[in-house]
Amino acid sequence: MSTKVQVKELESDQPRTKKLEVTIPPEEVEKGLRAVARTLSRYRPIPGFRPGKAPYKLVEQKFGRSYLIEQFLKQYITEIVKATLSEIGLEEAHTPEIIEMEVEEEPLTLTLLVPLPARVDLGDYKSIREEYYEPEITDEDVEKYLRYILRDKAVWEPTDEPIQEGDEVTLEVTIKVGDEVVIDHETITLEAGRELYLPGLDEAILGMKAGETKTITLPLEEDHMWQEHGKEAEVTVTVQEVKRLRLPEFTPEILEEYFPSANSEEEAREYLRELLTSMHKHEAEKAFREHVLDEVVQQSTVEVSPVIIQRLAEYEMEQIENFLKEKGISLEQYLKTFDKTPEEWEEGIRESVQRALSEDLILEKIMEEAELEVTRSDMEEAIIEMSNEMGVSLTSFVELLKENKDLADDVHRRALRIRVTRYLADIARGRLEEAPEEEASRETAGEPTPEETPQDEEERTPEEQETEETEEAEEKKDE
Repeated sequence: MSTKVQVKELESDQPRTKKLEVTIPPEEVEKGLRAVARTLSRYRPIPGFRPGKAPYKLVEQKFGRSYLIEQFLKQYITEIVKATLSEIGLEEAHTPEIIEMEVEEEPLTLTLLVPLPARVDLGDYKSIREEYYEPEITDEDVEKYLRYILRDKAVWEPTDEPIQEGDEVTLEVTIKVGDEVVIDHETITLEAGRELYLPGLDEAILGMKAGETKTITLPLEEDHMWQEHGKEAEVTVTVQEVKRLRLPEFTPEILEEYFPSANSEEEAREYLRELLTSMHKHEAEKAFREHVLDEVVQQSTVEVSPVIIQRLAEYEMEQIENFLKEKGISLEQYLKTFDKTPEEWEEGIRESVQRALSEDLILEKIMEEAELEVTRSDMEEAIIEMSNEMGVSLTSFVELLKENKDLADDVHRRALRIRVTRYLADIARGRLEEAPEEEASRETAGEPTPEETPQDEEERTPEEQETEETEEAEEKKDE
C-alpha cells in the first residue's frame, strides 16, 4: 500500500524539531481498513465464512472500528511517516514521535514531532593552543612503584624518622567541635597519606615522629554531621608508632623472579624508571587530549531535538532498572542510597545523555571535516584501555570482541575518540602548522604515519608492554 497524506506544519517550541499535523484522506483509511479486515478474518475466521472471505461490515461489527484503525496504524505507520517526511522534504529526519492521535473523527489525523538532524557549530577550534608538559619521573616515584611490586616480600619495621606517605602509623586522636568531644582518645592504625576523619588531617601528620603530639584546627564542610556543634574542629593527634616498609635485598632470586632482564639492582631501577616514564607519558598525553577536547566542547554549539534526548534517557533508565532488577535491588532503594527523588534522577540522566551526545556529535563533525580515519594504532590503544578498565587480559578481551557486537561498537567509538583527540592535541601543540599537507597526503595515500607503522610480531607498544609486564608481575606475586 502506498499511503497518501496531507501535511500541515504547526508551530513548534522545541529546537531542531518540527511539529506536523498529518491527515490521512478517508479513502486511504478505508482502503487500509479493508486490508486489515481481510487479514483479521483470515486468522480469526467469522463463523459461516471461509478464512479471509467475511464481509467487511461483519468484521468491523465484530472487532470494532477503533480496533481496526489501531491495527491499520500499526501496520502502515512506517509508510505514513515516510510519506509525511517525503511530502515536506525531510527524508533526513529521525523517526517521529506520535504525540496525538484523533481516531474517532474523520478524517484520521495524527500530530507528529519530527526530530531533525542535530546542528553542530565547532567554532574556531583550530586556533586553540595549549602548553603540554612532559611528565618527570623522580627517584621517589621509582621507589613507590618498587614497593608496590615487592610489597609481599617486604617487611614492616618501626622507624624514628618523620612520617612519609606509605608509612603505617598508629595514632591516638581526639576531636573537639565547640564544646562537644566527638572523638575521644581513639586509637587508629592506617597508611599515611590516606584520608583521616577530616580533609587536611592526612597532610597534617606527615613529618611528625613517633611520640610527638600536635593540635590543629580544621574547618568543617557545610554538610558535615558535626556542623551542629560548630564550624571548626580542634584535632589533637599523638603518634604512637611509625612503621616503614623495608624492601628485600636484591638477591639473584629476586632479580630472576621480578626483573628477568636485569643483572643488578641499578638495572632493575632503571627498567622501572623507563616503564614509569612510558606509563606517565601515556597518561599525560591522554589527559592533555581530553583537556583540549573539553576546550573544543566549551566553544562549540550543539542543537539537538529534545525528542532524541528523551529517547536516549529512557533507554538509559531502562538499562539501569534492568541491572538493578538482576541484582535484586529496587529503584527506590537505589535512589535512597544517593538521596535523590525519581524526578532528580531522571533529570540527571537527561543531562548526562545530552552531554555525552553533544560530545559524540562534535567528535563526528571534526572527523568528517578533517577527513580523518580510525587507524590501527587507535584501535590498539582503545583495546588496551578498555581491557584494562574491565580488568581482563588482552587475549580474553579480544575473545569477547568476537562474541559481543555491542562491545566491538564501543571499541570503535573509543578509537574514534582517540583519533580525533589526538588530532586536536596536535593542533593545540602547533604540530599541524609545520607540515599539515604532508600528514594529510600520508593518510589519503594510505602511507602509515609514525604512530601507525605496523609492528613486528615480537614488538609491542609501550602500553602493551606495560600491561603485559604488570600482569606478569601480578601473576608472580600471586604465585
